[in-house]
Amino acid sequence: AGTSVTGGHVVRGGPVPALDGHYVFGDFSSGRIWSLPATDVKGARVRDLVNTSLRIATFGRAPDGRVLVGAFDGHLYGLASP
Repeated sequence: AGTSVTGGHVVRGGPVPALDGHYVFGDFSSGRIWSLPATDVKGARVRDLVNTSLRIATFGRAPDGRVLVGAFDGHLYGLASP
């Protein structure tokens, strides 16, 4: 589903409990962001989180535990619950 997948971050805590223990990653070309359980991945399914227009360059973690997305537009974006 991606053409230039950008490695992500395993979420540990933070303000989005549904992401705890998931690996969050994205695609530079499409801007899509996905998650995958970081443990017991055998048979796990990738979950679509959000479809953005960002050119995703990197992922990180804010001091409050939020997953940060760094984009080529020079900005950092934080993932939040819908």
